[in-house]
Amino acid sequence: MNIDKINEVRQFNRFYTRTLQLTNKYHLGTGLTVLESRLLLEIYENKLQTANELVSLLEIDKGYLSRVLKSLEKRGYIEQTIDNLDKRSKLLTLTTLGHNTLNTINKRADQQVDQLFSKLSDQEMDQVISAMDFIRNKVDLD
Repeated sequence: MNIDKINEVRQFNRFYTRTLQLTNKYHLGTGLTVLESRLLLEIYENKLQTANELVSLLEIDKGYLSRVLKSLEKRGYIEQTIDNLDKRSKLLTLTTLGHNTLNTINKRADQQVDQLFSKLSDQEMDQVISAMDFIRNKVDLD
């Protein structure tokens, strides 16, 4: 790929990051980082129960993840309990605060997307989604 095309992709990445405010310290005004918000989502939606499952899915450093999970636990968003089947593992679950915060994150994320695309027609929105699918299919590493 030539340097001009690489630069175009990188410019789009910066645009996307800025538009979705992904560099803000706290994601969607919740007091959680983007990673912390994502961890709540993955624990709940994908029923990921152990840190090893999160490491595998997110391709994140195990030590860093461990520190983030401890912080989430200390602040009351998640609970970690010893797995009865494998005493070396801890099972991750959301607390009531974690569930409530995840609901807030999901509502605000929905509102953010709605605001970003509210001026598009149904046909234009279909085109955007089609372009997203095309990109996802072309860069999917699985």
